[in-house]
Amino acid sequence: MTSSPPSLATEAAICPLLKTGRKGCSARFDRSLYQLELSEEGGNKKTVDLGFSGSRVLERLLQCPGEVVSREELMSYAWENRVVGQGSLSQQIYTLRQILFDGHNQIIQTLPRRGYLFNPQYLHDAESPIVLAPVLA
Repeated sequence: MTSSPPSLATEAAICPLLKTGRKGCSARFDRSLYQLELSEEGGNKKTVDLGFSGSRVLERLLQCPGEVVSREELMSYAWENRVVGQGSLSQQIYTLRQILFDGHNQIIQTLPRRGYLFNPQYLHDAESPIVLAPVLA
């Protein structure tokens, strides 16, 4: 069972402020720069480059928080028109979990034989995500 992205998904990215697994730390995703900016309560900020594929995996999961996205859908979204093994997706999920301090797999959850989902409880304001204008190539 694969969820369909919202109608705006192909033209816009949902870019909410994310909670991380570290107390007092939040993250903002910038899909146009393929980066995640981590901010701590003390004002410390750190920018992490996700790369194209990592950025696309996170983008797709954030398009429908709380809904399962199949491995096949994530693979085709992140590695469009390229042939890669399933290990590439597993590595990207692992990397995203490390960056988000998701040591217990609560932010990005694995549903065996179904896919992955982004836990909506880790959105700072799940009611009103910020929708950005499309990135022009």
